[in-house]
Amino acid sequence: ERYGYTVQANWRAWEAHFEAGKCNEIQSRFYGQRTMTELYNTLMDPWHVDNLAQNEKYREIAGELSDELDRWMIETRDIGLIPEPMFADLAGEGKKYKTIYEYAQSADYPVGRILEVAKVSSSATLGNLHDCLLFMEDENPVVRYWGAYGLFLGRSADESIQQALVEMVRTDEFSANRIMAAQALGLCGDADLAFEHLMKECNGARNSYILLQGLNALQYTRLDDGLTREDWLAFKEIEFTGVKDIDRYGASYSERIINDALEIWPDRMPVY
Repeated sequence: ERYGYTVQANWRAWEAHFEAGKCNEIQSRFYGQRTMTELYNTLMDPWHVDNLAQNEKYREIAGELSDELDRWMIETRDIGLIPEPMFADLAGEGKKYKTIYEYAQSADYPVGRILEVAKVSSSATLGNLHDCLLFMEDENPVVRYWGAYGLFLGRSADESIQQALVEMVRTDEFSANRIMAAQALGLCGDADLAFEHLMKECNGARNSYILLQGLNALQYTRLDDGLTREDWLAFKEIEFTGVKDIDRYGASYSERIINDALEIWPDRMPVY
């Protein structure tokens, strides 16, 4: 989305219009949370306004398309289910697998099961948060990540959920999981503890994707309002102790967030 803000002035104008409460319901959708499933009649509805996914008349075709997507993801062993900040922990020099592709082709990546876990967690409600708690106890780190993500969406203040999140924040061996747990905790639990741990993860980031996830978590939880200008400047000076070039774009994403924050300081860019 950054490209649009950079080259098209009307994007920022629309955002200001939304922030002023002047957008109607359809116009405001761009800045709100998207529904998990969308289906449109592109011929009759080229602007994709009328989501047919929950329309009983189209329930069967929506299910068929969903099943076909699942089949394709499993067949290709889609790595999109693996959080990018976890790549360097799962593969690389000195690891069991040299590349994330090799990891994804192995039995250590049960893609079918992880896909089901991700779907359950992505539709997390108070009714299935117990499933997310069980996912967080799994031996597979990717499953644990999706469990924490489900609790982030569910935003429950239940004591057992709070305890599970704090435990993951403090003990999980994967930074991606600790950050996601802190992100969930920041919205439905101990915000001070979440902020403390997110700052720890950002400042100790071993690679740019971990820093990116940490910065995103601070913004998603609105805890970035606790950051000083000096904190943002310090993020610019972080020297990664792990793999620097997991992806050629990795470092640039976190740099953009930092530079944008400093450019508009002391104002903040809201994340919708």
